[in-house]
Amino acid sequence: MSNVPSAYYQFIIDYAPYLYVIDGNPDLSWGKAALATAFSINFLYEAYYDSQFASKQTEIYNKIVSLADFILTQQNTNPPTYHSVETANAQRNTRKSKPKKYEFKLKRW
Repeated sequence: MSNVPSAYYQFIIDYAPYLYVIDGNPDLSWGKAALATAFSINFLYEAYYDSQFASKQTEIYNKIVSLADFILTQQNTNPPTYHSVETANAQRNTRKSKPKKYEFKLKRW
């Protein structure tokens, strides 16, 4: 990574993952976005290993964790659905063809 202006680094630390910043304040009407977060994580990952930011590794690490947590909250938050073996067998038995014998193992995704 070439020499990065410290103002750019500080901007990422202060305002990622907001989409827009107006007069030093994040524009809350536009909010945050996973894409902006992903670009910020990529920049911070490279900065973490660059000698220019060696003294700021803890700050960078904490910001990456915070941004990764944000991305995870954007995933599906519906409660997990579990299907029992009995439900699977009942669904198979309603078909017109002869049911095949399978073993089912429950997994939480």
